Amino acid sequence: MIPFVSATIDTGALRHNLAVVRARAPGARVMAVIKANAYGHGLVTVARALDTADSFAVARVDEGLALRAAGITKPVVLLEGVFERDQLEAAAAAGFELVVHVGAQVELLRQAPPGPPLVVWLKLDSGMNRLGFKGADFQAAHEVLSALPAVARPLRLMTHFANADLPTEPSTAAQLERFRLQTAALGGERVWPPVVGCVVLVALAAAVSPLDRLAELIAVLAVSATLAVLAERDGRRRATA
Repeated sequence: MIPFVSATIDTGALRHNLAVVRARAPGARVMAVIKANAYGHGLVTVARALDTADSFAVARVDEGLALRAAGITKPVVLLEGVFERDQLEAAAAAGFELVVHVGAQVELLRQAPPGPPLVVWLKLDSGMNRLGFKGADFQAAHEVLSALPAVARPLRLMTHFANADLPTEPSTAAQLERFRLQTAALGGERVWPPVVGCVVLVALAAAVSPLDRLAELIAVLAVSATLAVLAERDGRRRATA
């Protein structure tokens, strides 16, 4: 008989990874990215293990609602955003923060019913070519969202690096420069969002150059290993080794 395959999740290792991120970005707020059932590690189990994180990020509304149903009240970011009115209403009722990466999501917010404004993260496609606005469309979306009563100020500005675990990769520097140029004249916090991979935290621990290079531009740093996180800087302190 073939035995059942099982995996034991070491929540102590998760907490250790979180501690490493805090040590590399002192004074930062940390958002643990736990989408896709915490990358197969168990959504609620991991969220409870990382209860010292400042907030969480998931992909969809149902994942966020599962956290709320488990009694987790910390801020939650929806990385895919919402696409339908009922999703928007559910997200608003739960106090979720929304990523906006396509025009239909801008229009949905334009038609949002009255209520407290939502925190919105506007995503620039700086070269990964997956999700986000490019060039003039990014600027236009920023202008529209900034004027909507449904959107809290300031907007959060974000992009997604294709090779964030390779800080010397030329494409990473090129994406960062595009992000800098596109957002230089815009208000809002700058965000380096999550890239899923098992080596980012290792690279971060080996060399602080990603934090050091981005400290003046980026308000939120993302790294991922067994724990993927966004480390939101307060704009006053630089990362140290």
